[in-house]
Order: sequence, then C-alpha cells, then structure tokens
Amino acid sequence: MRWLRKGRIRFLRGQRGISLIETLVAVAILGAVGVVFASSMDTAYKSVAILDEKTQAEALARSQLDQIKGAPYPEDESAQGTNVYLVTVNLPPQYSMVINVMRPTCIGEADDCTPLTGPEAVYIQQITVSIFRTGSERDRPVFSVSCYKSKLE
Repeated sequence: MRWLRKGRIRFLRGQRGISLIETLVAVAILGAVGVVFASSMDTAYKSVAILDEKTQAEALARSQLDQIKGAPYPEDESAQGTNVYLVTVNLPPQYSMVINVMRPTCIGEADDCTPLTGPEAVYIQQITVSIFRTGSERDRPVFSVSCYKSKLE
C-alpha cells in the first residue's frame, strides 16, 4: 500500500494545473458557442411566429371566401367596392379583414390576360380578401387571396 502512495505522489508532481490563458480561451469558446445557439433559437422562434400568423390569416381568408362562394350573387349591377359581402367569420382581435369586389376587364396574369367582352362580363366578379395585422404598429398586410365568382343563368 505504501508503494501506491509514492506512485501517486510522483504522478502528480509533473502536473502544474491549467493556466489563466487556457481558462480564458475555453470560456471565450464556450461563450461564442452560447451566443450562436441563442441567436439561432431566436431566429427559429421568430420564424415559427411568422409562419403561425400567416397560417391563421390564410385559414381566415379561405373560410371567408368559402362563405362568399356560397352566398347568392348580388342582383345589384353596381355591387362593387369594399366589403360588399358582409364579414361573417369571427376574427381574432389582432386581425382585420377587407373584402374588395370588382368587375375584371380581363382574366389571367398581366402578361397573358384574356379580355372580357360581351354580356357575360357583367356577371363576373373578382373577389379579393385581405387579412391585416392590427396592433401597436400600423396595420400591415399578412395574407391576400383572390378568386372569381360568376352568376349562372
């Protein structure tokens, strides 16, 4: 047993411990890793919040469009403008909705637009539902979707 203690003492004689510079370098590396991790977690949190907001706004807009599609076509020839169809979806307090109805002059993208002519053009409406985020900052758009509605005869 005595020889075991002498061996241990000889083994520890060569060790001097760690220096202050080694400790500072280790703490600096650990701090840099911590900052990168915290930054990535913050970015992920913001991304999830934005995605959740857009998903909720899309669901609100789509449900309103479904109700508008099921509503009867307005008999009034001048049924155009903002909020012609009543908002029937229960909106959370942080959102507002604008429904814009207009008669399109053509259907399609700007580059490939088919002009509407004749009496059938009177029975087509382009309906745009836009969802806005309200709050301390000014209202900002979150989601907008458009569709066409026609009166069948």
